[in-house]
Amino acid sequence: MSKATKIFLTTVIIIPLFVFSVTSYCAYVLKKDVDEISDMKESINDKMSVYEITNVVVDNEEADILMNKWEEESQKWGLFINHEEIHQIDYAIAEYVCEVKNGEYDAALITSARIIRAFKAIKQQDTPNIWNII
Repeated sequence: MSKATKIFLTTVIIIPLFVFSVTSYCAYVLKKDVDEISDMKESINDKMSVYEITNVVVDNEEADILMNKWEEESQKWGLFINHEEIHQIDYAIAEYVCEVKNGEYDAALITSARIIRAFKAIKQQDTPNIWNII
């Protein structure tokens, strides 16, 4: 195989394959993190919904765990997505946790909807496809 053929194969096949692989991995990591945080948040939301019927207060420890999980994951997210989006989600999660701890469950459900909308936007934006690479 000639040197020109090796260079051609490298530039046309291997480099785009590498870029697509890295993009796919980043999207997978983000989706996994979003799903984990969403599940934790939904668990708290379910307990808030039950509160209206049973008047059982939501455990604040779950809200703290959610906040700690977000703090860990947001550091990693800074490599992949816009920092402004991270700050908006960071603010919304802090507001959500504060509302849960204060027993403001109706306001927390509204904030939860904002978080879900932000997560959906990130999932759609960072899904790897041919248009993201070009």
